[in-house]
Amino acid sequence: MLFAVLTVSFFQFLRSKVVNYLGIKKISCRADGFFELLDGGGEAHLCKLQASTTILGSFFFLHFAGLTKRKAGKLHLVLANDSLTVKAARQLRVTLNVYKQEVLGS
Repeated sequence: MLFAVLTVSFFQFLRSKVVNYLGIKKISCRADGFFELLDGGGEAHLCKLQASTTILGSFFFLHFAGLTKRKAGKLHLVLANDSLTVKAARQLRVTLNVYKQEVLGS
């Protein structure tokens, strides 16, 4: 009985928004300084990176504020370094550092 409860809880956790909020498949930085998040359904969400975004060790803690009416509000994503290619991780690290210096002024 305990095994069944734990199994159901585990699968509910995997389906929850904590693990894959919006099913984001791609993140790209636009020339105007905003970020575009592409979800699994192919819908793009325009977001602004928040100053609380940080890189700690091998984790990227990305905090966005949604700009579209449908996805207004805060969006938090955590990316592990090993979930990216070496090139993509390096590009994201450089992009975040430049973005924070130029756009956020920190």
